[in-house]
Amino acid sequence: MRIVVVEDEDNTREGIIRLIRKIDNRYEVVGEADNGADGLEVIKKTTPDLVIADIKMPQLTGIEMLERLKESGFRHKSVILTGFSEFEYARKAIRMGVVEYLEKPVTADDIRTALAKIDNELAIEKWVGYPGGDPAVHAERLLARLSLQDGPEAAVTSKVEQAIGFEPNIPLQILSFYLGHDFETRRQSVRTEISRMPGPHRRLVLFDLPSDRSVTAVVQSGTPESEFGPMLRTVVVAAFGSWERKPVLCWGTIPDLSGLKDGLVRLKECRKWSIVLNQAQDLNDQVVREIQAKVLPYPATLENKAAAAISEGNRDEVRRIFRLWLEGCLADAYDPGHVIEASVRFVSSALRVLGEYHGDARSYDRQKEWLNALMEAQTKGELILAMETIAEGIVSDIENSLVALPHSPTLQKAIRMIKEHYQDGITLEEIASSLRITPEYLSSLFTKEVKKTYSSFIKEIRIHKAKELLLRSEMKTFEIAGKVGYPDAKYFSRVFKETTGLSPGEFQRLNKS
Repeated sequence: MRIVVVEDEDNTREGIIRLIRKIDNRYEVVGEADNGADGLEVIKKTTPDLVIADIKMPQLTGIEMLERLKESGFRHKSVILTGFSEFEYARKAIRMGVVEYLEKPVTADDIRTALAKIDNELAIEKWVGYPGGDPAVHAERLLARLSLQDGPEAAVTSKVEQAIGFEPNIPLQILSFYLGHDFETRRQSVRTEISRMPGPHRRLVLFDLPSDRSVTAVVQSGTPESEFGPMLRTVVVAAFGSWERKPVLCWGTIPDLSGLKDGLVRLKECRKWSIVLNQAQDLNDQVVREIQAKVLPYPATLENKAAAAISEGNRDEVRRIFRLWLEGCLADAYDPGHVIEASVRFVSSALRVLGEYHGDARSYDRQKEWLNALMEAQTKGELILAMETIAEGIVSDIENSLVALPHSPTLQKAIRMIKEHYQDGITLEEIASSLRITPEYLSSLFTKEVKKTYSSFIKEIRIHKAKELLLRSEMKTFEIAGKVGYPDAKYFSRVFKETTGLSPGEFQRLNKS
């Protein structure tokens, strides 16, 4: 730490410098001055980490000197030396952000304590990356940062603990209260309840993790883990027993703050067990280890039934199959990871069938949103909500498809294939083969349900697209012919005129004008 001492009394200034050099060789006095004006210049030249200054000095007082430095953008730490009668000056210094003020005569212990405090703050600020003020005041911010990234070196972690007020060599308990969708509306209530937590805890710090939708408490109780668990359950029941949707509590023990991030990762893994266990139960590593987890047997029969219900447009059956799926997944203590993986597989299959029979665009647009909700489910309630939302979304897409295309599922799929591949010259035989039916049967479906032959239907689609291109593009007629599935431009022009009564060029000139 680089230090400048500004003090008009020579004996006091020299005594402080000697004390600093004796305390620790890491503390380096890089400049000194006997008045505020010279101190200003010395500080600007040496840019120290710490300025120790007397309040009353010739030319510029310590307060005036520090104010000018602050206005110039200097952000060093400051310690003010004051006499008993100068307390009002000291109060002003503190309001300016001075770290500490020391009353004369200054002792070695005074200097040692002040330097240790500032050393801690500088180490923490260097790790954080910006000036953070008093770490004890900003404990929440520091712990939130520690929980989201790898911690600093052990020496800095120790300084963070000391600055926040945690005692060395006493383990910490971490409590994660997961609120999910209730995070914004309930987090303050949770903080209020937990801050009242009784027990012999020496220090408790709460902080929010919005990205995880949870409130975390770091507690130093000194209570053995075997006793802390029962005490915690009593507190949780008293605090949240009347809540309809209780927070999911996971807790564990870490030796010190260097283990905070990894500890919270472990708690998040524990939390997922609330999908298959009682959500109100508090979870920790020991509880999870004692679970006789079972492997979920994948119910392929339900997947096949869901596919049949979707392809047939049977909405009530779709809902019923999804309910059966949830009942099966939640019937026993299956590994929650397996439950989520199986659910993603089941839904992916359902969406694939939905796309084939009721339109690719709708199912693909929402596939990411639906599957993400499944993969991010942390509780039983979130899994159920995700599956119910997907089931209703599939039902809605089926209803919209049936309104838009009042045909049988087989013919709906044939029409989609035509719309997707008309430009490739797709034939009736190719479509029938893909649908595993005979060309004759497919032809009869067109005649019966569309009241047109296959060739008439695909011709209408091609001519409709050709009209769009003639009016909205700068493409030549031969380019448009190839674009809509007619390799021969002359044949295209003849078909176009037979259908519209105009040649492509006449249609373009008449409608564009």
